[in-house]
Amino acid sequence: SMISSMIQSLDRVYNEIQPHRILVYGDTNSTMAGALTAKMHHIPVTHVEAGMRNGDLAVPEELNRMVTDRVSDMLCCSTDSAMQNLAGEGYLRRNILLAKTGDVMYDAAVLFNQAACEREPDLLQDWMNNYILFTLHRAETVDNPDKLSSVFKAMDILSGKFPVLFPAHPRTRERMKQFGISVNSTMIEPKGYLDMLNLTRNCRMVITDSGGLQKEAYFFKKYSVVLRDVTEWKELQQAGYALVSGTDTANILRSVEDQIKKTDAFREHFFGDGDAGIKIANMLHNACV
Repeated sequence: SMISSMIQSLDRVYNEIQPHRILVYGDTNSTMAGALTAKMHHIPVTHVEAGMRNGDLAVPEELNRMVTDRVSDMLCCSTDSAMQNLAGEGYLRRNILLAKTGDVMYDAAVLFNQAACEREPDLLQDWMNNYILFTLHRAETVDNPDKLSSVFKAMDILSGKFPVLFPAHPRTRERMKQFGISVNSTMIEPKGYLDMLNLTRNCRMVITDSGGLQKEAYFFKKYSVVLRDVTEWKELQQAGYALVSGTDTANILRSVEDQIKKTDAFREHFFGDGDAGIKIANMLHNACV
């Protein structure tokens, strides 16, 4: 019903402004709705962050990105594995523009890092570089009382060893109240982008179910534990920068124990050199001349 409503609204917008091309990003419902509506209007579609796959069609985002890729005319991939995914699905044989551009999220982190550094950290001074940054928001976990309890049991155990800072998503707070779950972690209000960059840069490691925060942890050379059964960012998983633990208490604790010991140098540039936006803009320019 959400996607249907979006398509109806976008139909009116596209009729009004008559765009030459539609640019969609990522894997949300609005991404797929924007691409489908454009195709119905015979408007070319560019998909940024194309080709990401986790192999699990039960995850709504997986369906969104697969459908969006299929109807797009230009595919901008963040990583080598995204390019390989599309090659394996036959996209190299289609008459489309396909390129590895790097990741605009990395562009943003580079661009806004200085502004984030100038903000006062929302931390006690003796926490600096010692706390675990923890976030949780995905419906498949927070709407399941057993999974949610299992995650917070792990967090309570970890809170006895390290400070655990938890910017709590409104959905998660609501479910915690509904299921009668309390935590020993330091729970704070959700933070905006610059503050989250600050919290990520100053933490010891990250525990999250967020796809974006997995990448931002890597950008700031922090190891992460992913509270999901799969991740789209295969490079991070294969290199050991992100460990997929699921929501089992023991698995989470083992993964944290493994990650907390690591000291590798993060030499790779999986997500480009901070110029993805320029590359995408050049592709768009060349397609329109």
